[in-house]
Amino acid sequence: FQSARSGGVRTVLDVVIPGPGDYATALKKVLPYTDYFLPNNDEAKLMTGVSSPVEQAKLFRSWGAKRVIITCGGEGAVALSEEEGWRSGVYPIEYVDGTGSGDAFDAGVICGLLEGGDFRRCIELGTALGASAVRKSGATAGVFTRAEREEFTRGHQLSFSVL
Repeated sequence: FQSARSGGVRTVLDVVIPGPGDYATALKKVLPYTDYFLPNNDEAKLMTGVSSPVEQAKLFRSWGAKRVIITCGGEGAVALSEEEGWRSGVYPIEYVDGTGSGDAFDAGVICGLLEGGDFRRCIELGTALGASAVRKSGATAGVFTRAEREEFTRGHQLSFSVL
């Protein structure tokens, strides 16, 4: 991550946390080189011992992450950077199966970055793709195509409140 960052590459980190452990040591080494850190609230609780997604995000920022987005399933997401903090809502989608929704969220954030979107736009796209993944059984069956995503986000507004 340090090499990528020094070469001008934006870095995005998601993790898979198998259970309780000492994650702080490793995270404190990589988060200073992380532009976007994208754990879910259950993973963040295991990594920090803290229950509140807002406090989790603050802790990850203090460990060096530039921007943190903690996904909270049907409760939306908490996003924090040096400049701004948001709690986002969710899009209206009928829930069938959550498999793959976190990875779809990450893909939406990355898509937003590649399209030149700001922090809030990356959250919107991540939330839209994450929501689309829960519409059908399986990890990818429900994920929007680009055209579907564009139509969906034009027709639905994601709620945001300032932290």
